[in-house]
Amino acid sequence: MDVPLWAPAYTKQWLGLINPSAADLVLSDQDPATRQIVMANAGALPPMICRGADILKIRVEGVPLGLLGAREYEESVFQAQAGDVLVLYSDGITDHLNAGGTAFGRHRLATAERTHCRLSRGI
Repeated sequence: MDVPLWAPAYTKQWLGLINPSAADLVLSDQDPATRQIVMANAGALPPMICRGADILKIRVEGVPLGLLGAREYEESVFQAQAGDVLVLYSDGITDHLNAGGTAFGRHRLATAERTHCRLSRGI
């Protein structure tokens, strides 16, 4: 294939060609000039964007790859701003239990993101 795998026009085709027993995946393409991000999601937790003190959740959903056979996945378009921090994470972080049996959770992840995103140069 001469076209890069990450090209947005090929996202749906590429996702439909994979046939594992089941796998989670977020596919993302960013245009640095416009800061536009195009994403597709196959069963993974939705990304979070830290913008200042706010945590934005991008609505991008889909079933895991291979679970229902070949299918098309919706693309979500997000307009990032200078300084935004994109966080991709797995349930291995949010479901991790501490010694007391409490899951780390998405709320604590969002709190940690707010604390540390100002240290990044962002998008």
